[in-house]
Amino acid sequence: MMYEATNENQHMQGQQGEGTGRSQRDEIYSLRVPAGKRTYFFDVKTTRSGKDYFITITESKRIGENRYEKHKIFLYKEDFGKFLNALHEVIRYIQEECLPEYEFKDLPGVLSETTEEAHEEEETDHASELLNELDSTFSEFSEESSEEDEEKPE
Repeated sequence: MMYEATNENQHMQGQQGEGTGRSQRDEIYSLRVPAGKRTYFFDVKTTRSGKDYFITITESKRIGENRYEKHKIFLYKEDFGKFLNALHEVIRYIQEECLPEYEFKDLPGVLSETTEEAHEEEETDHASELLNELDSTFSEFSEESSEEDEEKPE
């Protein structure tokens, strides 16, 4: 899937905010993701003070020849991790519980890494069980050997 990224100079030169009359100089990076009848925009913006950053995620859906319906989410830096973790969790739920046979495409490695981590934990648990079982068997063998040594005449 192709994404179109722009920076402040390419994307925002001289553009005005939606109905605000204010320049959108605060938008410093934009990523456009076309998805059928919808287009998603991921924009990095600065706060009014210019000292902090946040993300706006916009869904734009064509509802007429020159009309679009837009929905926005504002995501602040202190919530990035929570948002991303929740998004990964619900996608993983859909993958594993709702559509296990569906082959999802274009998913980032983060999701597979999370799944790999879960498998690694399972493997670690299984390896620990095997080691405990071997240790137990070895202990029994050692005890039997000790008993045999005691029974043997010198």
